[in-house]
Amino acid sequence: MKFLANRTMRKFAILVASSVFFVGIHNYSTSALTTTSSTGIQFSFNSSLTMNLSSNDVIISNLTPGNYATSNTIVINVESNNSHGYTLTAKVGDRNDTTYSNNNLVDADTSAVFSSLAVLDKVTLANFADSKWGYTTDNTVDSGSTFSGLLYDVDTVINATKTANGMPANSYPGTSATYFTMGAKAGSTQAAGEYHNVINFRGVANVDTYPVIETVEYMQDFGGLSTDDKKTLLASMEEEVQYQLKDSRDGNSYNITKLSNGSVWMTTNLNLTKGLKLTSADTNTTNPHYLSNSNSYVLNSNSTTCGSDSPCYSYYRYHEAVAGFDLDSGESLNDICPKGWKLPTRKDFEKLQALYPDGAALTAAPFNAEYSGEYEFSFTGGGAYGSYWTNESTLTLDSTPESLAHYFEFYNSGTRFGTDVKSYSYTKRSIRCILK
Repeated sequence: MKFLANRTMRKFAILVASSVFFVGIHNYSTSALTTTSSTGIQFSFNSSLTMNLSSNDVIISNLTPGNYATSNTIVINVESNNSHGYTLTAKVGDRNDTTYSNNNLVDADTSAVFSSLAVLDKVTLANFADSKWGYTTDNTVDSGSTFSGLLYDVDTVINATKTANGMPANSYPGTSATYFTMGAKAGSTQAAGEYHNVINFRGVANVDTYPVIETVEYMQDFGGLSTDDKKTLLASMEEEVQYQLKDSRDGNSYNITKLSNGSVWMTTNLNLTKGLKLTSADTNTTNPHYLSNSNSYVLNSNSTTCGSDSPCYSYYRYHEAVAGFDLDSGESLNDICPKGWKLPTRKDFEKLQALYPDGAALTAAPFNAEYSGEYEFSFTGGGAYGSYWTNESTLTLDSTPESLAHYFEFYNSGTRFGTDVKSYSYTKRSIRCILK
């Protein structure tokens, strides 16, 4: 696993009657740590990460016996080009210096100490025990701020810019700041003196990895499973965790997740390359279908970043979405989803609505919907709403019936179902597939 880390070591001290955390700086970084797992899978990761601190000193200047006080706040700025962010850790002590062989702050003259709070503590300053120190990462420190402790020579995460399922929590590449403030309380008989130790801050770029689904590498592999094998495999998948599989048709990768209702959805918009020949061996279709090479029917944006002026992934006319099996009314049993997957029905989307009732919920983890807008003669709606085709058509009740294509639309405060009149609609929409 190749990663880049940046480490900053800082000395600190408490001076009772005038308490000081002194921080001396030493930078350490590496960008060429590579390992190969026992299964022969090598993770190659090339990211840059830089870290700097706003001050070389963390100082408590007004600590007196029987009272508590806080230091100045230092700002730890981390910049990374990695789309999955970074993890920032801290630990106390220096294994190469016996003076700093634990997580206590020790006065060299009297051997008196300030001991660290526990790592899991969440203690306000007013509730500090005597002779304790801790830290907080609150941007603004007040009476409600809680403090925790650090371990000796063991990294403790103080900021991780990703979610538990591995997806980015912040917008990266970029820079973000972590605020770090020390707090301490002196006992009423605390010996006057200067109490020292060192803190090591370390930033590591997060590696883009996904959990493995046994026996499955491609989206199409689900289509070849027996009913019992598929049931066993689905039972082994954790809920609301992102897995990543490839599409055998063009090699594109997609995230998938099992939702809390048991359904398994793609959590990335379909991005199928136009012009492909699709067959029953790799696609949810009974007859071959040549995906149109015309932008009027299929538009590949060549981007995965959605925005007000930025189309993302791919957009499809309804005729293409259902692989040419365009019924006047009813549910199409054919579409361009991978074999074993399908274009969702209205009922599938209604079950999704029950879990995530609006765009705010849908665009968050684990579904990670995109406000990808739509494409007719020009791109509209990007960053404001998204829409996905269903597999359903209906006829109007007019004297001259028109066939309508149904879609599901979502925006920040809600969702709705809509229709396009096929005979004169040129609208291209996004697709999300659901496991059969």
